[in-house]
Amino acid sequence: MSEGPLYPIELRLDLYELYRRAEQQTSARQQLDLAGSEIQQVQVPSASRPEMLRLRAAIESAAGNLDAANADLKEALTLAPSNVNSLLNYGNLEWKLGQKDTARETFTKVLDLDRNNRSALSSLGYLARDAGDNKLAESYFTRAATAHPKDFGPYLALGDLYTAERNFHAAGNQL
Repeated sequence: MSEGPLYPIELRLDLYELYRRAEQQTSARQQLDLAGSEIQQVQVPSASRPEMLRLRAAIESAAGNLDAANADLKEALTLAPSNVNSLLNYGNLEWKLGQKDTARETFTKVLDLDRNNRSALSSLGYLARDAGDNKLAESYFTRAATAHPKDFGPYLALGDLYTAERNFHAAGNQL
């Protein structure tokens, strides 16, 4: 994203995520609150509205306001239906809401637009694994590893699949 009125807000959201992962909840919450305050005041041209809505939805989702995030992402996708970032955010929100089938469809749309999208491939792999379809999960993780060989995530996911399968068979079970 090029620098513009949304850039500082995007940075705050990135800081929020870093602090959250580092389990620094106070700092994470502070960055999220600042991002939320700033997004309410930002003025963007109409061409940037879908990106502003996507960013606001990310802030709302992180704050637990899933209904508002859903409304913003739906509007963003109405304005820009092929926006890969909005589709990814929407798929993640659907998954968070327990709508796994629609999340799967949304991530598949992303792959229609960007065949080797790392996030969509990984998400589809985890959804398949969650549904108990390890072969399908393996195919998505393998595609992700092939398309993004320096990304260790798909390799870890494949290792988890193989370990789970080995343990399953060691317990005397059959697929």
